[in-house]
Amino acid sequence: MSSGHLKTKLNGKFLDEAVEYAVNKVLENRFIDDQDYAVNLSARLQNEGRSKKEIQEKMYYKGVKRDDIEYALSLLEFDEEAGIIALIDKKYKQKLFGEKGEQRVAASLMRRGFSPFLVKKIIKQELNKND
Repeated sequence: MSSGHLKTKLNGKFLDEAVEYAVNKVLENRFIDDQDYAVNLSARLQNEGRSKKEIQEKMYYKGVKRDDIEYALSLLEFDEEAGIIALIDKKYKQKLFGEKGEQRVAASLMRRGFSPFLVKKIIKQELNKND
């Protein structure tokens, strides 16, 4: 858990001073290390096949600071094409050849944060491969 997420969890239940004191004490005693958390979370999300944008949004939602997000993402190497192909093979192969499959799969991949240009290019390659 990040310190930002801990603050969010405690905010409605305790006074602001108590929340600040608790978060500072946890950070001081190194029970929470935001940068380490960010690195581990980004690696785990990348292994799940998530796009860079999706990882960034998830980390921000979890209360990770922007500096820690940027640091964690700088340690990762993203191959968007391989990620799209892996997702198509894993989840969308059957849907791709169904009715309006190309549009539905493209929309789904774009919602996951992949580049529209790259998504369309890969989908065309996948469709041509199976012709």
